[in-house]
Amino acid sequence: MKIRTWPAVKLTLLLLLLSATFCPAMARSRPELPVSRVVMLHSLSPEDRWTGQVTDAVLSVLSERGAEAEVFIEFMDAAGSFAPSGGESFKRLMTAKYGPLPPSLVITSGTEAFDFASGEGGKAFGNPPIVFCALAEEHPAAGIKNGRATGISSPSSRAYLLAEVGRLHPKAPVFFLTRYSPSGMRDFSKLITRSGFTSDQAKLLIARDYQPDTLKELLRDLPENSVIILGSHSSATEKGEKMTKDVLSFISRISPFPLYSLDEWGSSNGATGSLRKRGTEMGRRAGEMAADFLAGKPVGEIEPESAAASTMIFNYQEMKRRSISRSSLPEGALVLRDPMQTIREHMPAAALYGGVSALLAALVFFMNRRVKNRRKTEKKLEKTTENWKQLFQNLPEGIAIYDSSGRILETNHTFLSIFALSREETEGRKIQEILPWDKGTLEPEGFFPDGRGTSREVVIPDRDSNLFDGTHLPFLIAEEPQLLYCSLVKDISERKRTSDLLRQKRRYQQSVASISSRFLLTPFYREAMESSLEEIMAFSGAKSGIIYRYCEETRLPIAEAEVLARPENPSLRKLFPSAPDEALLWEGAVLADRSYKPVTFSLERYHES
Repeated sequence: MKIRTWPAVKLTLLLLLLSATFCPAMARSRPELPVSRVVMLHSLSPEDRWTGQVTDAVLSVLSERGAEAEVFIEFMDAAGSFAPSGGESFKRLMTAKYGPLPPSLVITSGTEAFDFASGEGGKAFGNPPIVFCALAEEHPAAGIKNGRATGISSPSSRAYLLAEVGRLHPKAPVFFLTRYSPSGMRDFSKLITRSGFTSDQAKLLIARDYQPDTLKELLRDLPENSVIILGSHSSATEKGEKMTKDVLSFISRISPFPLYSLDEWGSSNGATGSLRKRGTEMGRRAGEMAADFLAGKPVGEIEPESAAASTMIFNYQEMKRRSISRSSLPEGALVLRDPMQTIREHMPAAALYGGVSALLAALVFFMNRRVKNRRKTEKKLEKTTENWKQLFQNLPEGIAIYDSSGRILETNHTFLSIFALSREETEGRKIQEILPWDKGTLEPEGFFPDGRGTSREVVIPDRDSNLFDGTHLPFLIAEEPQLLYCSLVKDISERKRTSDLLRQKRRYQQSVASISSRFLLTPFYREAMESSLEEIMAFSGAKSGIIYRYCEETRLPIAEAEVLARPENPSLRKLFPSAPDEALLWEGAVLADRSYKPVTFSLERYHES
């Protein structure tokens, strides 16, 4: 691969732009530097859903275990190009990022990431210990206990799928359908090399695109008893998920052939069967190993493990259509939309509810007999009433009890605290006045259900008309001598703010990793600049963005790439032109004393003329 070398001035201007955009946000939100640094290195790209499952599972376990570590996420994108992954350019990028301050641990997902971290690429990280996830079972390092690496190895899910397809459809020719792309060729190569099948038994079927006419032409000439396996696709984005769903639905509708998918969600979109790759389970186990290491346990004392074999997910309607019986399914297979499975799932709950109802009836009968011993019962009831009163007042949910007109009869301390009210202020008032109908998302009919209502998230106004997020659950608690209702209100605004902050931080880390990798790995400099600008603008909310290159001959910055969020947004190329009469502005503001410094321009008024 040809690596483009950047002039020093271009690189400096790019760093100025990135620092001006991201450094203020980092300064506001970055916590204190943790004890350890952990790099999570993925073989595939952020658009791969299995990779996302592993990432979420590892981060969840580290958070649950209270591991004090700062996690950096990197993607090799092994299926993004035909060139070998983990080349010199990627190694230089990792050396630049982690050479000055090496990580304490590297967590890898996939074989390519482990080979890079344990081989020559490991020098970029300072050769730290490695916890691997989903390492190929036949890899020499899998299952071997040593002092530097441990983790979870897994058998080939593609080989498992091909073996099950051959068992369910004996002697049927298998066709692997994909576009001519790096990910498609990678899937087919692993399908053949790890399954023992030959290219005569599993044939490659390349589509130039996934348009209906193209697919019809490809499928028209296949033998009658053929089986189709659709390669994996990027479905972590809305566009990729829609394309995958459309392709699966179209082939399933027009084709008489059984259709299988390497993507876990294929069965829910029309495929006969698909793989369940256990990304969350393997990610959690790898996260537990990483947490043990961060807690002080040496890697050499953590036993490597082998993950359970993949399972399959089948579509019940497609099983009936292809005449596949339940008895022929592989062990542990899941069946979507299976009526028998639905009955089995709900039968224990129905039996439990019946038992609880019978128990309650028996308790009512027993209590009626106990009424005769009035004095003893009254003492017990007084104590029980006091306990329930304390529980009522100290529950984390705000509770209000009211009659059919909405008049408030009782509230607990939490309810008063949520709305900043005193008990005197609620006396004689209606629930409609405390929680107004015309503000927020509460519905009038929702306060007076026939039985137990449904808990839902709502936007609630407090006494100052400020809106906050909460949950609301109304239900009927008495019918005689009058109708009595209860509403449970809980403030969840802090939880939502925390969730939004974590989601924004994860997006920021992935954006920075994606931008850095793109500039070093792609040979198309202008495309990299424009796509990076678009990503920066989408994250920061900017309306316009531009990158300048300084020219030594004219002593002026020359605009290299500009992106406008909308056509009507102001053009920075026009506002800050590279004209000789603007040289004083550039040299005085940005290039003073022949050095470079970040400058912020504030645009207060703009006229197209």
